[in-house]
Amino acid sequence: MTFADPIEQANTTILPRQRRAQEAVARAIEVATPNALPRLERGARWAACREAVAAYAKSLRDDGMPPATVVATVKALIRGAPARSVGALREAMTQWSINAYYQAD
Repeated sequence: MTFADPIEQANTTILPRQRRAQEAVARAIEVATPNALPRLERGARWAACREAVAAYAKSLRDDGMPPATVVATVKALIRGAPARSVGALREAMTQWSINAYYQAD
C-alpha cells in the first residue's frame, strides 16, 4: 500500500496555479505600462490576471497559508517590475487576494 505525500499533492495543485498567475501578471504588467494595446485587450488581460490571482490565493489558503503570507506571496509575483507602472496592479492584486482568501467556497 502506498500513501500520497501531502507536500507533493499540494505542489501538484499550487504549482500550476502559480505558473498561471505568473503568466497572467506578466501580461497585466504590459497593460500597466503605456502602450498601444486596444482597450478590450487591456480589459481582458486585467480580468485574466484577477482570475488567476484569485485561484492562486485560494490554493494557498487551502494549503493552510495565513492571509498575510498569501498576500506577500501574491505580491512577489510582481517583484522586479517598475514601481511606477504597476502600482495600481499591485494594489488590485492585494485586494483580489484578500477577497479570494475570505471568499466562501
